[in-house]
Amino acid sequence: MSSPRILAAGLPDALRAALSSGIAGARVHPVSASADLLAVLAAGGWDLAVMSDTVDGLDSSLLRLPTGFHGPVLLLASPASSLGISAPEMAARGIRRLPSTVDAEIVVQEARALLSIGSNESTESTESTESTESTESTESTESTESTESTESTESTAFRPAAESEEREDGARMASAVAVVWERFRDVIFARVASLEAAALALREGTLDGEGRRGAEREAHKLAGSVGTFGFAEGSAIARELEHLFAGPSPRGPADALRAGELAGALRRALENGPVAPPAPARQVPASASPERAARRPVLLVADADGETAGLVAAEAGGRGFDARTMGSLAELRAAAEREAPAAVLMDIGMDASGDALALIDWLSSRTPAVPVLVLTALGSFADRVEVARRGACAYLAKPSPPPRVVDAVQRVLHRSTEAGSCVMAVDDDPAVLAAMAALLAPTGALLHTLGDPLHFWDTLERVNPDVLVLDVDMPHLSGIELCRVVRNDPRWTSLPVLFLTARTDDATIQALFAAGADDYVRKPFVAAELVTRIRNRLERVRLHRSLADTDGLTGVANRRRCEESVGRLLHLAARQSRPLSLAVLDLDHFKQVNDRAGHAVGDEVIRRMAKQLTGALRAEDVVARWGGEEFVVAMFGSDKDAAVVRLESCLRHFREIDFAENGEEPVHVSFSGGVAQFVADGADLNALYRAADGALYLAKAQGRDRVLPVG
Repeated sequence: MSSPRILAAGLPDALRAALSSGIAGARVHPVSASADLLAVLAAGGWDLAVMSDTVDGLDSSLLRLPTGFHGPVLLLASPASSLGISAPEMAARGIRRLPSTVDAEIVVQEARALLSIGSNESTESTESTESTESTESTESTESTESTESTESTESTAFRPAAESEEREDGARMASAVAVVWERFRDVIFARVASLEAAALALREGTLDGEGRRGAEREAHKLAGSVGTFGFAEGSAIARELEHLFAGPSPRGPADALRAGELAGALRRALENGPVAPPAPARQVPASASPERAARRPVLLVADADGETAGLVAAEAGGRGFDARTMGSLAELRAAAEREAPAAVLMDIGMDASGDALALIDWLSSRTPAVPVLVLTALGSFADRVEVARRGACAYLAKPSPPPRVVDAVQRVLHRSTEAGSCVMAVDDDPAVLAAMAALLAPTGALLHTLGDPLHFWDTLERVNPDVLVLDVDMPHLSGIELCRVVRNDPRWTSLPVLFLTARTDDATIQALFAAGADDYVRKPFVAAELVTRIRNRLERVRLHRSLADTDGLTGVANRRRCEESVGRLLHLAARQSRPLSLAVLDLDHFKQVNDRAGHAVGDEVIRRMAKQLTGALRAEDVVARWGGEEFVVAMFGSDKDAAVVRLESCLRHFREIDFAENGEEPVHVSFSGGVAQFVADGADLNALYRAADGALYLAKAQGRDRVLPVG
């Protein structure tokens, strides 16, 4: 991870300094007041939050984390601080708790571990069961050690990547589920005891309607959960008990006897807990250690055309990669063996002997797999199929502009992890929710769980999930009813909804899709199936969101995304009575830049403008390309005078940049801007934009190259 962003809330100066010096490239942003902390968390963009319980107003509502924040949290709290949130809920929300008196060195070590886990660069590290009980399992490197000893020229000697990942994921999931079983074993056996008591009451004729319905609910929960923990027979028995108690009342002696037999059989089926297969020890790659996790990601570029490789490497270097070029496959393999790269970009046309395909096979089958992108002039369908078979992630045709090539690299790396994604699951069975949390924890996705559907709407709006998982049968409100409520609101029409259901009859499935479901998974769910389906939905969400929310040239937010983000910040500013400034910025004489230096230089000016703003402003500030050469910036917590000062600093640095192509005389560019403040200059985005745009025109009229506030 290059330059990790760390939010330091309520930390003393010495501890902030230790984080800055102990984590290479770390940018530590201090926050003191709880109101500031809520806004900063909501804006997102953080790799880690380190909080102290000394922060004013730190309570359960803040620790449940606002929409927009999806990173891990390191909480320093005294043992007496309850903070209104339980240890299991902290674990589910990715919060790691340490004593407030712990040494700074230990805090730095924990921060390094969380950063490496959060960035998916060091998933082998384990954490205590108090914080994430699902990460106790380690991973296997048997195949890694064997593949490194083979020759790259023999493609048949390489283990398929899919087989390795499947075996590795299976062991990890089995171990995670076994941990959750141990946590909920007593709860599940208490449910079995309640079924035994209901069966006895049925035999004695004392089971009333409420007791029968309670027994039906308990059996339903057991049928949906114990199968996930490996008890297929127990799930079938619980399902039969559910049907028995759900039937018409009164029941006869035969049914009462059968209920007792089934309850006893269920207890016997669950007496011996599931045996999770031991997870083989995994050797930690050198590049995945916490000390190296903060380094810039390494991109290896292999191409016989040195000019092409150099241009791509230069573009990648400007985007935070440590890009290295090489002119042969032998150099590429040697570099990949020295330290695991974040990604490899290679031309399969470098060698006609098949070594390139064998090398893709080897890179894809490593543990962890190395993403491979192919950039080549070979464009036949057979080439594309063969590259895909070997595990390559992208196929780019030459010639491709370097920015487009690096865009593809970044998309592949972003696609390879669910870190930062948010899943909300609603189920009245805490064992099912805990199993989901354990299974999703290694993916980096943040899971928000809800056991009471009556609190659904408030939680949905607060969490703003990327995927919603609903149980069908719940008290008070069914999942089908919740799905209809979601689909009736235009804001949530595109939210993917996945159902967990123990009922798979035609009528139920038809009702699910009629209500607006996108998919369903049968209870008890198979761990790999559930995780895969959620991952697929998250990947599609990211793809659609990237296309819909991101400006293709600069990578910053586009106008649509800006309107949504600023709308949320305005709502927060109104609720907390905090200032918010909106700036409209426009490049000066941009048409002359295009006419004089060419559109390629003009595009570079726009890209550098975006980079200058995002690099100089806070991570929680909204930077967007509004259109053409115009940008909009929203700064929560800043009045317009403070915003002008910050933007003038950006302007001073921007006007010093040399823009030139092919050795021509460099061009220097400035920008003009206007800044409006909520609510003095406008109460909504349109009003603020009009006011800031008026100040922008005034800045242009006064000679450009300046930023003016409204009024």
